[in-house]
Amino acid sequence: MIESKYESTREAFDEWNQINVIPIIDLSGEESSVNHVNTEEANQSDLSEGNVNFGTPLIYDNVGPVCLEEVDQYFGQLDLSQYEDKIVPVKHYSFLQRITRRITFKEKCLKKSLISERNKIFCLALVPFDNCNPWHYRFLITIYQQLTNCNPNEPIPRTGPHWETIGFQGIDPATDLRGVGIFALYQLLYLTLLPECSLLCHDIYSLSLDAIQQFPFAAMSTNITAIVLQLLRSGKLNRYLNAQCNALKVANSLYCDLYYQLIKIWSEKRATIKDAGFILKEVKIKCNKHLNKVIGSSAGYGVGKDGRLQLKQTELIQFSNLGNVFDDN
Repeated sequence: MIESKYESTREAFDEWNQINVIPIIDLSGEESSVNHVNTEEANQSDLSEGNVNFGTPLIYDNVGPVCLEEVDQYFGQLDLSQYEDKIVPVKHYSFLQRITRRITFKEKCLKKSLISERNKIFCLALVPFDNCNPWHYRFLITIYQQLTNCNPNEPIPRTGPHWETIGFQGIDPATDLRGVGIFALYQLLYLTLLPECSLLCHDIYSLSLDAIQQFPFAAMSTNITAIVLQLLRSGKLNRYLNAQCNALKVANSLYCDLYYQLIKIWSEKRATIKDAGFILKEVKIKCNKHLNKVIGSSAGYGVGKDGRLQLKQTELIQFSNLGNVFDDN
């Protein structure tokens, strides 16, 4: 029994280590993964280094997690003027394509009062993780503590294998933020901190740790954030932005809806990490064909008798504890 448990754990550990970073998928088949960037003017050093500011890290003394109000306040007060001329927030269509999209009601003009708010989202996707900014470190430890329920008094190193527990692809979470910047952290914080998303977040993370159906939770999240950015740039979200008059709220809610759609398909098809590309593509296709059915699909998750996904009850492997398992032998 012990040997069987050891072997299954060893296999899961080996498979996890062999997982490569899931590439940011292309929603249209024509755009690049960082298509919201004006490549002629963007700071290529930030992009090539994974959207990380490799300055000398501060010594983080007495810093703790953040609440959602602090997160909103931080992102609301950021000066993003240096990124405004580096973004391409609107996909360029030919004159005939624009007329066709208007006639078929595929696109609505965005209200002028929301243009700057929409552009801000693309700017956030260009802001690199800053090793010298204690707020960025606090964002990381908040996500980690919310997901793992670890002892809040225990220090969480800035780098280390513990980040793989929540699905980052290496010892430094910042390197997973290519093309999505700290906007990816904003969306992760929204999912982990918003009370209405607590059950959804729990079930997504639980499935990501399943011994068979495991997937890198945080790395998958960055792919979903990329889809949000691509949909926003395509103009398909304009009608929803106009209706709610809040671009960030629409973007974050859509992020939750997309992650819900992904794990719904993942669970129903008993998918594994090898199916990740196909599942992401299926979510993309659903967005293109039935976006109205995707928007709001995660609202009220967990409410009612059949309100949650029926996840198979399997032994969950906590990758941060694998060392202890192997040490016993």
